[in-house]
Amino acid sequence: MHGLVCLDSRGQVVRPAILWNDGRTSAEVDYLNGAVGRQTLSQHTANIAFAGFTAPKVRGMVHLSMSGVSTFMNRMAKEQPSG
Repeated sequence: MHGLVCLDSRGQVVRPAILWNDGRTSAEVDYLNGAVGRQTLSQHTANIAFAGFTAPKVRGMVHLSMSGVSTFMNRMAKEQPSG
């Protein structure tokens, strides 16, 4: 399974993990499959981008500025499934 655990420079967890079954990265998935291309992704990773993989989650954080990372993480937190 693929999950994302974000750590700071001291190795401390900075936010709750984003698990493999988290489907809130649809914009990042669309970007990766569209701009990079499904065929290119498949050739290099043997997969296309989909919400279950870590790449869309990482792209969502790396692509944004530091304030944008906060915005992305706030969006993720607000959309966190309850239960």
